[in-house]
Amino acid sequence: FAELSRTSPAAEKHATKIARSVARCATNEPTFTLQQTVYFAWALARLYDISAVRSDGKVQPGFARFKDLIVDQALPGVQELTTKNLAMICWAMAHLQKVKSKRDVATLLHRVGFDAMTRGLPKFLPGELSSIVWALNKCQTPYPEFMLAFKEYAMFKKMVGFSSQDLAD
Repeated sequence: FAELSRTSPAAEKHATKIARSVARCATNEPTFTLQQTVYFAWALARLYDISAVRSDGKVQPGFARFKDLIVDQALPGVQELTTKNLAMICWAMAHLQKVKSKRDVATLLHRVGFDAMTRGLPKFLPGELSSIVWALNKCQTPYPEFMLAFKEYAMFKKMVGFSSQDLAD
C-alpha cells in the first residue's frame, strides 16, 4: 500500500479503504522483525501522506496504535539497524508524528541521532544523515549535539556527496 496512486479521487477513495482495513488490524499484535517494523513504518507513513487517509476518522485510532507499536519495537533495537533503516525510520516517524498517540517520536529520533554519533557519521551516506536532520527539524526535536556533529562533518566533507535534495533537507 505504500505505492498507491494519488492521482485521482477514485485512487484516494481506494487508499482510504485500504487504510481503514490496515487500521482494523491494529488490534492484533503484529510480530514483525525489527527490519519489517522499519519497512512497515515507512509504508504506513506513505499511506498516511495521502490527505484523504490522513483526514479519515476511522483510520486514526488504528494508525495511533501502530505508531506506538513501531516506536516501542524500534527504540530498543536502534543499534541493530542499518544506516539505511535508520534514515527510513526517521522519515517515517516525521510523517507519522501528527498521528495522536501515547508515544512521542522525539525519544526514538534522539536515540537514532545518538546511535549515529556513536557509530561515526562517516559510516552514513549523506542522504541518510540528511534524513535524520530533516526528521529532527520536522518534528521540532532539538538535539544540538547531533546538529553540531552533523555541521562539522558536512563542513569537513565540504558537502561533497550531498545531493540537492540532501541540501534542501
